[in-house]
Amino acid sequence: MIIHDEIVEVKPQQVGDNIFSLDIPTDSIIVRQLDKWRKQVDWQEAMLGDGQTVYELYDEDEREELRHFVSEEYLKNTILTTEKETPHRWDKGDTNFVELNPFLDFHKVAHSAIKDYLKIEGYEYDKPSGCHWYPPSGFMGWHSNADVGGYRVYCVYASEDKKSFFRIRDSKTKEVITQWDKKGWNFRMFLCNNTTPDNYAWHSIYSDTNRISVGFCYQKEE
Repeated sequence: MIIHDEIVEVKPQQVGDNIFSLDIPTDSIIVRQLDKWRKQVDWQEAMLGDGQTVYELYDEDEREELRHFVSEEYLKNTILTTEKETPHRWDKGDTNFVELNPFLDFHKVAHSAIKDYLKIEGYEYDKPSGCHWYPPSGFMGWHSNADVGGYRVYCVYASEDKKSFFRIRDSKTKEVITQWDKKGWNFRMFLCNNTTPDNYAWHSIYSDTNRISVGFCYQKEE
């Protein structure tokens, strides 16, 4: 990892066949910019969305049932059993989160933090991806993003340590990898493969704390 003139250059560290970690210093301009963006968001206003209830706060007994939708068992016994019948299936199952529009002017601070100050060795920036707020008991069920291939970089802020996770199926070993978020900012990159169903990057998210994520699409350099 190299920092010069505020640009942060990182080499992705491979964790699995289709997932990588990014070592971005906590004192870098990237984290400072992302924190500036996070602190400016009116989360109560975001929670209201269009005036309708956009998420539910479940009690502990209900959360046990929710965790089933992001479990390895649910992936194997429910999602993958229909994979060959619907090879381009993009299935989020149930969800419970607040979706923020990543293209609003308000989020330009977050976009700038990555587009202008992060250089990933061997990859080039493409465009913004998803932007979400997961309140406690928030989750996104298994999905593959097989309809839109390419690499995703996600910047994730967790209010508490090891209370939320990102879970992904290794496309080569078929092992399900769970990455718990540490308190503060977490950075990861993964490949959404859309060549064959057997290589799909099935992944899911669950949180028992306030968790925000902002994503970006990347492509391999020619």
